[in-house]
Amino acid sequence: MNISSNDWSLEDGWRRVDWKRNPQRYAEIRESRHRYVFPFIWQKIDALNPRSILDFGAGDGSFVKSADSGRFESITCYEPSSTFAELAKSNLNKIQTVELVTTLDEIKNSKFDLITFIAVWMTLDTEQQCLSALRQMHDRLNFDGSMIAAVTHPCFREAIFQEFHTDFSNTDYFHNGDSFTVFINDGLHRIALEDYHWNLHAMFNQLYCAGFYVERLWELSEENCDKKSPGSPWLILLARPIPR
Repeated sequence: MNISSNDWSLEDGWRRVDWKRNPQRYAEIRESRHRYVFPFIWQKIDALNPRSILDFGAGDGSFVKSADSGRFESITCYEPSSTFAELAKSNLNKIQTVELVTTLDEIKNSKFDLITFIAVWMTLDTEQQCLSALRQMHDRLNFDGSMIAAVTHPCFREAIFQEFHTDFSNTDYFHNGDSFTVFINDGLHRIALEDYHWNLHAMFNQLYCAGFYVERLWELSEENCDKKSPGSPWLILLARPIPR
């Protein structure tokens, strides 16, 4: 595959990727999200038993593809990036119950029992972008619905996990919106990409401002890790609309 002009080499064989312009390289990675984050979320979704699901920021569609999606009445994948949407279309075209949309206007009158927001929050670089996304989800959620978000854990960005680490320093923990580099290695591909830091207070505050409260959270441990794990790589939040 040709390397686009939006990628550039780092030391030790790492390839920096602008995933917004060259999503194929990011989509090639198969790491912790696919092996244990996705199955964990689907387990929680099964317990909630929703009839309709919106995957907000669906990327290449790998989350929806990772489960027996046909058991739900309808799943809508919203992906505004045209390049990611093309990948999602290819991955999901055989699942009849899945609809792919690239604008929110296409679902402006729709309401959903469940909305997922997976590995998207830390890609948003301003508080306004975060609030806008959360409010858009709130507007499209049934009053008794649920939202599940998954983020790399903001409290353990200094930790070196089995498949990813960052250049983030915890001395910058309260510097919300700061960018940092994530290094991902799945054994076949080594890429580096840019994410943005939102600490726990910022995320909970943004949820509250958008009309949500956090009902539950889970801190996932590394797959097959022992008790000496450096921390939790993934944080999962279950939020609901604040009763009015």
